[in-house]
Amino acid sequence: MKNLTILSFTGLIFAAGTVAADDSIVIDIKPGKWKHEYSMTSESGSFEQAMDEVRKQLNALPESQRRMVEDMMAQQGINLDMQGATLEMCITEEEIRQGMWTQEDGCTQTMTAGEGDTFHVRFSCDSNPPTSGEGTFRIHDPTRYSALVNVATEFNGQPETLVMEQKGTWLQAECDG
Repeated sequence: MKNLTILSFTGLIFAAGTVAADDSIVIDIKPGKWKHEYSMTSESGSFEQAMDEVRKQLNALPESQRRMVEDMMAQQGINLDMQGATLEMCITEEEIRQGMWTQEDGCTQTMTAGEGDTFHVRFSCDSNPPTSGEGTFRIHDPTRYSALVNVATEFNGQPETLVMEQKGTWLQAECDG
């Protein structure tokens, strides 16, 4: 199940570390529990093949083991289906105010204002393999956003470019655990 590490990738994009934004940028979203939905495609097709393999490995497990893996992923807020992945996470009012989002060790991110409700995001992670990317982030209203990001990384030791589409939906004010 080594390919499950690919899922950790999806958590990087929404906010890959400390957001360095100038003081004029205001991120007008509601604090609380958010659902982030992701779909990715790779330039080479290797990523899609790896995700198919993960699904095959999960389906080949005895039901009790498969349920255990799915439950473990669900506890992390991750749901993997045939179209993509979802991640649920809490974003506090303090994190919004300070420009701090999901903290991934070794990652930095900058955000600059674009036109209207659109922002340009650039990130870099000193992960293994190193990962970087850039794209656009659009806030539709305080409860919805969308993003399109190009990610440069390595996959099976080869350089790879991924295109990730993402959308976020605010679920509720209260955060569970």
